[in-house]
Amino acid sequence: MESQPHILFISSWYPNRNNPTHGIFNRHFVEAAALHHKVSVLHVSSEQDLKHQQEVLTEQKENIWTQYVYTKKINLSIPVLSQWLKRRRMLKAYDLGFENMKRERGLPQLIHLNVVLPAGIGVLHLHKKHSIPFVLNEGWTGYMKEDGSYKGFFVKLFTQKICKAASCILPVSQDLMTAMQSHGLKGKYKVLPNVIQTQIFKPLSIPALGGVEGSSFIHVSTFDPRQKNTLGLLRAFKKALEKKPELNLLLVGGEENQPELRDYVKQNALQNKVQFKGKCNAEELAVLFNQSKALILFSNYESFGVVIGEALACGLPVICSECGGLANTLGPELGLKVPAKNEGQLCAAILDMEENKEVYNKTTLRNFVTERYSEAEIAQELKVVYQEILNQK
Repeated sequence: MESQPHILFISSWYPNRNNPTHGIFNRHFVEAAALHHKVSVLHVSSEQDLKHQQEVLTEQKENIWTQYVYTKKINLSIPVLSQWLKRRRMLKAYDLGFENMKRERGLPQLIHLNVVLPAGIGVLHLHKKHSIPFVLNEGWTGYMKEDGSYKGFFVKLFTQKICKAASCILPVSQDLMTAMQSHGLKGKYKVLPNVIQTQIFKPLSIPALGGVEGSSFIHVSTFDPRQKNTLGLLRAFKKALEKKPELNLLLVGGEENQPELRDYVKQNALQNKVQFKGKCNAEELAVLFNQSKALILFSNYESFGVVIGEALACGLPVICSECGGLANTLGPELGLKVPAKNEGQLCAAILDMEENKEVYNKTTLRNFVTERYSEAEIAQELKVVYQEILNQK
């Protein structure tokens, strides 16, 4: 183990005690890297009701060492002063966590940053202070023109600085790379897809369910109306029901965005056709995929679309919009694609899938994922990227 390169992961989004699923896909990169490397994780986040200015928790799970540094939120009505104090406290937290890690684990040879802001400010600080190279692994949709969240003087200033200092920029899809480059973010780019947990998401020997207790079709997302367009999906599904009244739909996730959708279901008397289920862990979701006929993802835009890969790994065909990321790489043997926002074509695709679902081969669907996005495949890609940088150093 000691002869392996030591990689420090720092993520803007990462599972923590307040949100155990936040940035879970970044945790999957950590687990993949740990197959070939000594891996440490440093995560800094703020809490409103913290008793002290800082609280440090350390966790060791198998071969991954993690330190969480929680800082007390700063609430001031003076924006400039508030931002300065937040940045100062954050950098102190990174220094504290880094020194703790150095004592217990030794100096890392490389830092792996997941999502540029806000954690990138801390990584840039450590990079300059300790002369440690870093890679930027990016999955934020904000760069995409359909999202448009990449704006503001300081956001752009720090993003440009961090991208320029990174030894390699690793967007999760070709579409995201193109979007980042369109904003003038220069650097050495290499697409690094998200990890699909094929050891969890796989075909299972369980019976399919129907009716209100299960689903013919399944949709999994945050239900964010701007990105996921779940209401548009419901409108298309309602039209499909007029020709195929036996259809059912299960909506998984998105508790904070459910009220509008629940109102639509109630107003259109779809309670016996559309069922809501809250967030699920990976094992629960794998079961639901195996009980369904197809996944429907009608997003307006995606940087990758992990849920598509998870469904395919279970041998489940997909209906998705041409929204970027993984969706744009799918061939007809994996499912059906429709233009984003085109509810008429989505309705037709649902009816087509209902009639022809037997033409999709589970082995073909699963192999598409295991050969490209499994933990072992991404681990090997990370190993190559890291070694190139360490050789240069």
